[in-house]
Amino acid sequence: VLLGIFNSVAKKEYAALYRSALKKISAARLRAGDYAYLFDTARAFLEVIAEKYDVGTDIRSAYAANDRERLAALCKRLEKIVKKLRAFYKAYSAQWYKENKANGMEVQDARIFGLIGRIGACRARIESYLAGETQSLEELSDRYEWYVDETRNFMWNDWASIISACIV
Repeated sequence: VLLGIFNSVAKKEYAALYRSALKKISAARLRAGDYAYLFDTARAFLEVIAEKYDVGTDIRSAYAANDRERLAALCKRLEKIVKKLRAFYKAYSAQWYKENKANGMEVQDARIFGLIGRIGACRARIESYLAGETQSLEELSDRYEWYVDETRNFMWNDWASIISACIV
């Protein structure tokens, strides 16, 4: 949320689309019978995405404006995202174990709990800055937005290349 790798494709209007989809997913769940658990997972995922989608751009703009009050509020939003991630993990793992063998879930454990840890680390960096323990946040001063092809639909499903701007 601090590096801004994909900020260039984060459009404000998309967050509203996620929130709209949440209503549709919740309604569909009621008609799903034995497959309702699939909609529980989708709903939990959408709740994370709706909250997390533009938090990086919001943090970056608050930092650029030196809006410390807004940064503090965004730290609370990061806490909310972590809670939603934990709820997503619960739904996702229930679906996984219902549909799959146990092998492979360890990859999802690493991804989801890695994200939870990273969001916590980002929150700690911002809180350190707000407390005056850190003078600046280099991550927010630099521009890492390396995906900028506006002519194509955006799809990037390669965890190893999106977890960091560095090589994993």
